[in-house]
Amino acid sequence: MNKRPVYWIVPNIISKKEILNINKIIDKKGVPEEEEKQAKVKNKKIKYTQSKIVEYFYLEKNLHKIMELCYVINNERYGFDVNKINFYDYILSNNYKTNDYYDWHTDIANNQRFLDLKITALLNISTKSYEGGNLEIFHHIINTVENFNSGSLVLFPSTYNHRVTPVLKGERTTLTIFLKGPLLR
Repeated sequence: MNKRPVYWIVPNIISKKEILNINKIIDKKGVPEEEEKQAKVKNKKIKYTQSKIVEYFYLEKNLHKIMELCYVINNERYGFDVNKINFYDYILSNNYKTNDYYDWHTDIANNQRFLDLKITALLNISTKSYEGGNLEIFHHIINTVENFNSGSLVLFPSTYNHRVTPVLKGERTTLTIFLKGPLLR
């Protein structure tokens, strides 16, 4: 029996220099996510963060090795049928300031007629320290992701309910990368 982990974390996968470079690219090439496209449940806003969308093309040199590791982790730990990311796929940057949070949700592929999101990969690219802002994943119980510090990567099935608790102090920034594949059947 294949027992999938609730989440898989890789600490310190990128350096502070790489984090600064990624943030520079997001500042230059990122497009603010439109308010009406932000996550809602029954028309109630659940996402209180500043988000930017950037095409993978701009980040490919910085994320190529990380993406390859994501595929290896998926193959060895989760076994989902996923496609390789392409230059025109979007990466989402979420910047949480004091009191910002993202309530319980699952990740779904809006406007993706023939694809499902299989794995959510979060890369912590925070340049400032912060308190709170914990990633929690619900799978039978609430699992708090430990040691998700700047430079760390965490992966989990996109269908698992998850949230980011309010940031109490400081600023938390992450990149969200979705591993997509054919419709579940």
